[in-house]
Amino acid sequence: MGFPIFQGYGLSEASPVVSVNPPAKPRNESVGKPLPGCEVRIDNPDDEGIGEICLRGPNVMMGYYKNEEETRKVLKDGWLYTGDMGKIDKDGYLYVTGRKKSVIITKGGKNIYPEELENLLTKSPFIEECVVTAKAHPRTGRIMLNAIIYPNYEFIDKYAKEHHIEIDTKTLENLLQKEIDEINKSLPDYKKISGFTIRDEEFPKTTTQKIKRYLFTE
Repeated sequence: MGFPIFQGYGLSEASPVVSVNPPAKPRNESVGKPLPGCEVRIDNPDDEGIGEICLRGPNVMMGYYKNEEETRKVLKDGWLYTGDMGKIDKDGYLYVTGRKKSVIITKGGKNIYPEELENLLTKSPFIEECVVTAKAHPRTGRIMLNAIIYPNYEFIDKYAKEHHIEIDTKTLENLLQKEIDEINKSLPDYKKISGFTIRDEEFPKTTTQKIKRYLFTE
C-alpha cells in the first residue's frame, strides 16, 4: 500500500500501548521495545527465557472497577501480570509467544505454546487459520499435537488450476501434510505436529476477531 507498518504490543490494562518496533531498526518477529517509562520483565523464565510478561509504569491501571478480587490476581507488588507469555532478547526487543492459560506441558515438563506453532502453520499459503490442540496418549502419556486447519481454499483453487490438478479430499490432505512435514523439520520432537483435521468453514471468533480457542480444547 506504500506505507510502513510496525508491529507493537499492548493491552487495555496498560493504556494500552506497551511496546513498538523502532522505525529505524524493526525486528518484525518481535513486538519491539518498551515505550519510555514502561518497564517490562519476564517472570519465572524457562530454559528458553520464556515466562509471563509483567509490566510496571504510569500507564498501568489502578485496578478493575469495583472488582478487587480480579485486581489482586493481576496486580502484585506494583507489577501487572498480563497473562501473556514472552521473552526479551539481548537488545531489549520483546517477543510474545502465547497466552499463559494456553500453554501445553509435556510429560517431561517441556512447555509448548500452541500460538507459536499456529504462526508457523499460517505462514503456509495453503492454510488460512488453524488451532493446535493436544491430547495425552492413553498408554504412554506422551503429548500428541493435532492441528485443526481451515485451508485457504481460494489459494488452493488457484494452485490447482496452475498445476492442472483436481483437488479432492485426498489431494488436499497430501498438500497439507507436506506443509506440516516441512514445518516439523525445524521443530524439536516434543513440538512436532503428529496429526491434523480439516474444517470447511472459518473458526468462530470474538468481537475482536480472535478465535474462540476454548471451543476446541478440553
